[in-house]
Amino acid sequence: VYDNGTLIGTTTVDGSGSWTFTPGTALNDGNHNFTATVTDTVGRVSPSTGGFDIVVDTTAPSAASDLLITDDVGTKTGPVITGDTTDDNVPTISGKAEAGSTVSIIDNGTVIGSAVADNNGNWSFTPSTPLANGPHDITTKVTDTAGNTGPEGAHTSFEVDVAPGQTVITAVNDDA
Repeated sequence: VYDNGTLIGTTTVDGSGSWTFTPGTALNDGNHNFTATVTDTVGRVSPSTGGFDIVVDTTAPSAASDLLITDDVGTKTGPVITGDTTDDNVPTISGKAEAGSTVSIIDNGTVIGSAVADNNGNWSFTPSTPLANGPHDITTKVTDTAGNTGPEGAHTSFEVDVAPGQTVITAVNDDA
Protein backbone atom coordinates (compact mmCIF):
# COMPACT_ATOMS: atom_id res chain seq x y z
CA VAL A 1 0.00 0.00 0.00
CA TYR A 2 1.41 3.38 -1.06
CA ASP A 3 0.57 6.90 0.13
CA ASN A 4 1.47 9.59 -2.40
CA GLY A 5 3.82 7.08 -4.04
CA THR A 6 5.65 6.07 -0.85
CA LEU A 7 5.30 2.53 0.49
CA ILE A 8 3.59 2.71 3.90
CA GLY A 9 3.07 -0.99 4.57
CA THR A 10 1.97 -4.42 3.43
CA THR A 11 -0.79 -6.86 4.23
CA THR A 12 -1.80 -10.37 3.19
CA VAL A 13 -4.73 -11.23 0.94
CA ASP A 14 -7.11 -13.78 2.53
CA GLY A 15 -8.55 -16.88 0.84
CA SER A 16 -11.51 -14.95 -0.58
CA GLY A 17 -9.24 -12.33 -2.19
CA SER A 18 -10.00 -9.61 0.37
CA TRP A 19 -7.53 -7.54 2.31
CA THR A 20 -7.49 -4.62 4.75
CA PHE A 21 -4.73 -2.34 5.87
CA THR A 22 -4.33 0.11 8.75
CA PRO A 23 -1.22 2.31 8.71
CA GLY A 24 1.12 1.73 11.64
CA THR A 25 1.68 5.48 11.95
CA ALA A 26 -1.07 8.10 11.97
CA LEU A 27 -1.42 9.98 8.71
CA ASN A 28 -0.49 13.66 8.72
CA ASP A 29 -3.12 16.28 7.96
CA GLY A 30 -3.32 16.97 4.24
CA ASN A 31 -3.97 15.24 0.92
CA HIS A 32 -3.30 11.54 0.56
CA ASN A 33 -3.45 9.44 -2.62
CA PHE A 34 -3.51 5.71 -1.90
CA THR A 35 -2.52 3.07 -4.43
CA ALA A 36 -1.70 -0.63 -4.07
CA THR A 37 0.08 -3.41 -5.88
CA VAL A 38 -0.08 -7.19 -5.43
CA THR A 39 2.98 -9.43 -5.33
CA ASP A 40 2.19 -13.08 -6.07
CA THR A 41 3.89 -16.11 -4.54
CA VAL A 42 6.60 -16.16 -7.23
CA GLY A 43 7.44 -12.47 -6.84
CA ARG A 44 5.58 -10.94 -9.80
CA VAL A 45 4.22 -7.44 -9.01
CA SER A 46 0.91 -6.25 -10.48
CA PRO A 47 0.43 -2.82 -11.98
CA SER A 48 -0.55 -0.17 -9.46
CA THR A 49 -4.22 0.38 -8.75
CA GLY A 50 -5.86 3.66 -9.58
CA GLY A 51 -5.55 6.29 -6.90
CA PHE A 52 -7.95 6.77 -4.00
CA ASP A 53 -7.78 10.35 -2.71
CA ILE A 54 -8.64 11.48 0.81
CA VAL A 55 -7.95 14.57 2.90
CA VAL A 56 -7.03 14.10 6.54
CA ASP A 57 -8.07 17.07 8.69
CA THR A 58 -7.73 16.75 12.45
CA THR A 59 -7.19 20.44 13.18
CA ALA A 60 -10.05 22.60 14.44
CA PRO A 61 -10.65 25.75 12.41
CA SER A 62 -9.91 29.19 13.79
CA ALA A 63 -12.75 31.26 15.20
CA ALA A 64 -14.66 33.36 12.69
CA SER A 65 -13.21 36.83 12.29
CA ASP A 66 -14.41 40.25 11.18
CA LEU A 67 -17.88 39.78 12.74
CA LEU A 68 -20.09 42.52 11.34
CA ILE A 69 -23.72 43.16 12.23
CA THR A 70 -25.35 45.57 9.79
CA ASP A 71 -28.53 47.58 10.39
CA ASP A 72 -30.04 48.22 6.96
CA VAL A 73 -33.48 49.63 7.86
CA GLY A 74 -34.72 52.91 9.29
CA THR A 75 -33.03 56.28 9.41
CA LYS A 76 -29.83 55.12 11.13
CA THR A 77 -28.10 52.33 9.17
CA GLY A 78 -24.65 50.81 9.18
CA PRO A 79 -22.54 48.71 11.55
CA VAL A 80 -24.00 47.76 14.94
CA ILE A 81 -21.30 47.72 17.60
CA THR A 82 -21.33 46.58 21.20
CA GLY A 83 -23.56 48.87 23.26
CA ASP A 84 -25.63 50.10 20.30
CA THR A 85 -29.41 50.06 19.97
CA THR A 86 -30.85 49.13 16.58
CA ASP A 87 -34.31 49.30 15.04
CA ASP A 88 -33.41 46.43 12.66
CA ASN A 89 -34.68 43.11 14.03
CA VAL A 90 -33.34 41.18 11.01
CA PRO A 91 -29.83 42.62 10.68
CA THR A 92 -27.31 41.11 8.29
CA ILE A 93 -24.59 39.22 10.19
CA SER A 94 -21.37 38.49 8.28
CA GLY A 95 -17.68 37.73 8.65
CA LYS A 96 -14.77 35.55 7.57
CA ALA A 97 -14.06 31.85 8.27
CA GLU A 98 -12.26 28.86 6.78
CA ALA A 99 -13.42 28.35 3.18
CA GLY A 100 -16.18 25.73 2.93
CA SER A 101 -16.79 25.69 6.68
CA THR A 102 -20.19 26.08 8.32
CA VAL A 103 -20.58 29.07 10.62
CA SER A 104 -23.19 28.72 13.36
CA ILE A 105 -24.64 32.06 14.44
CA ILE A 106 -25.41 32.15 18.17
CA ASP A 107 -27.69 34.70 19.87
CA ASN A 108 -27.81 34.73 23.67
CA GLY A 109 -26.41 31.19 23.75
CA THR A 110 -28.84 29.70 21.19
CA VAL A 111 -27.98 28.86 17.58
CA ILE A 112 -30.30 30.92 15.35
CA GLY A 113 -28.93 29.75 12.01
CA SER A 114 -25.88 28.99 9.94
CA ALA A 115 -24.05 30.02 6.81
CA VAL A 116 -21.39 28.37 4.64
CA ALA A 117 -18.19 30.30 3.98
CA ASP A 118 -17.47 30.72 0.26
CA ASN A 119 -14.13 29.95 -1.43
CA ASN A 120 -12.76 33.26 -0.12
CA GLY A 121 -14.00 32.58 3.43
CA ASN A 122 -16.81 35.15 3.30
CA TRP A 123 -20.17 34.29 4.86
CA SER A 124 -23.40 36.16 5.50
CA PHE A 125 -26.61 35.42 7.41
CA THR A 126 -29.91 37.23 7.86
CA PRO A 127 -32.26 35.79 10.50
CA SER A 128 -35.49 34.35 9.08
CA THR A 129 -37.16 34.95 12.45
CA PRO A 130 -36.93 38.56 13.65
CA LEU A 131 -34.86 39.14 16.78
CA ALA A 132 -37.05 40.00 19.78
CA ASN A 133 -36.96 43.43 21.37
CA GLY A 134 -34.34 43.50 24.09
CA PRO A 135 -30.69 42.57 24.61
CA HIS A 136 -28.78 40.33 22.20
CA ASP A 137 -25.29 38.85 22.33
CA ILE A 138 -24.17 37.55 18.93
CA THR A 139 -21.20 35.21 18.46
CA THR A 140 -20.23 32.34 16.16
CA LYS A 141 -18.71 28.85 16.03
CA VAL A 142 -17.03 27.41 12.95
CA THR A 143 -17.19 23.73 11.91
CA ASP A 144 -14.95 22.64 9.03
CA THR A 145 -15.86 20.06 6.38
CA ALA A 146 -14.18 17.29 8.43
CA GLY A 147 -16.44 18.02 11.42
CA ASN A 148 -13.85 19.80 13.58
CA THR A 149 -15.35 22.70 15.55
CA GLY A 150 -13.27 25.72 16.51
CA PRO A 151 -13.56 28.09 19.45
CA GLU A 152 -16.30 30.66 19.88
CA GLY A 153 -15.71 33.91 18.03
CA ALA A 154 -15.89 37.51 19.17
CA HIS A 155 -19.12 38.76 20.77
CA THR A 156 -21.20 41.79 19.85
CA SER A 157 -23.83 42.81 22.41
CA PHE A 158 -26.57 45.26 21.48
CA GLU A 159 -30.23 46.12 22.04
CA VAL A 160 -33.05 45.66 19.53
CA ASP A 161 -35.79 48.27 19.88
CA VAL A 162 -38.38 48.22 17.09
CA ALA A 163 -41.32 49.39 19.21
CA PRO A 164 -41.66 53.15 19.02
CA GLY A 165 -41.73 54.98 22.34
CA GLN A 166 -45.13 55.98 23.61
CA THR A 167 -46.07 59.28 25.12
CA VAL A 168 -48.59 59.21 27.91
CA ILE A 169 -50.59 62.27 29.07
CA THR A 170 -50.75 62.04 32.84
CA ALA A 171 -52.26 65.46 33.60
CA VAL A 172 -53.55 68.64 32.02
CA ASN A 173 -52.93 71.93 33.84
CA ASP A 174 -54.70 75.18 33.08
CA ASP A 175 -52.07 77.87 33.70
CA ALA A 176 -54.05 80.88 32.54
